[in-house]
Amino acid sequence: MNTSPSSLNSKTRNLCAGFPKKVVFCRKWLSPRKARDWLEKNSWRYGTQLVVYQEAAHKRIQVDFFPQTSKQKREFIREHGARVIELMPDVWWHPENPRARPLLFGKKLALVTTAQQYKFWEPRIPKRRIVIIGPGMAFGSGQHVTTAMCLRQLDKITSHLMRTVGDCKEVNCIDWGTGSGVLAISAKKLGLGKVLGVDVDPVAVRVAEENSKLNQVDIEYHVGDVVNFRVPFHAQLVFANLYSTLLCKAARNIQASVARGGFLVLSGIRWEQLAEVRARYCCLEEQICLRRAGWLCMVFKKPGVLHMLKC
Repeated sequence: MNTSPSSLNSKTRNLCAGFPKKVVFCRKWLSPRKARDWLEKNSWRYGTQLVVYQEAAHKRIQVDFFPQTSKQKREFIREHGARVIELMPDVWWHPENPRARPLLFGKKLALVTTAQQYKFWEPRIPKRRIVIIGPGMAFGSGQHVTTAMCLRQLDKITSHLMRTVGDCKEVNCIDWGTGSGVLAISAKKLGLGKVLGVDVDPVAVRVAEENSKLNQVDIEYHVGDVVNFRVPFHAQLVFANLYSTLLCKAARNIQASVARGGFLVLSGIRWEQLAEVRARYCCLEEQICLRRAGWLCMVFKKPGVLHMLKC
């Protein structure tokens, strides 16, 4: 019997026939007070294209805008600063399906949304480490291209470290702006040593802690500002999936968290912001710059002390 993901998910694909290949929408989070003011000013403009939602356990309000054209999407982002989320049909149409296809990253990682999906796929993809990230308030389910690029680089860099270091337990990891904790949890699942996640949003930290318990991994989380927070250790692998303005503002602190010879992965960068980011991180050796769907992901390596003194 063929038990490949494509064959097992054929029913879901048939159910999705006639529906768009993916759903693209813009999401922003607001406090109740700001949400009232924002909706009074903007609800009449967007009408039924807006979906406003608040979970009972959380204070913040989720505002989703479903653009009908690319121009609407660009104008909404430029004016309101939302993030773009892209969902494939088997994520948004049948997320409760225990056989729904997992998101695959590189050769060793897979993401699912429920424990039932984990149990179904674990024996079928034994060479992959499966991470459970349920739909929650924090950004970072692996569906957005900026997170996806980071996960693929995590897979590649850990493979490189396994060949050079031998034991990834000696490799530490820091995840700036951890969100749902997906990068930190994935790093721990791949066998890295100490893993630290930092986010300015206490709700995101709480969600990340819950996701870590769900995945049965031990990760240290802190509520902190990426510009000023002092990490308790340097790491050989550091992620910062943030907005470009924050990446530039916090460049000194982010670079200081990388151990000598370590790797830094930056994501959340637009093409027009590339030059400014490169200028702020010029003391590091740029390894690669990837572009996908208008977003950039950059990988740097921290050189030795002599090179750093020249900067």
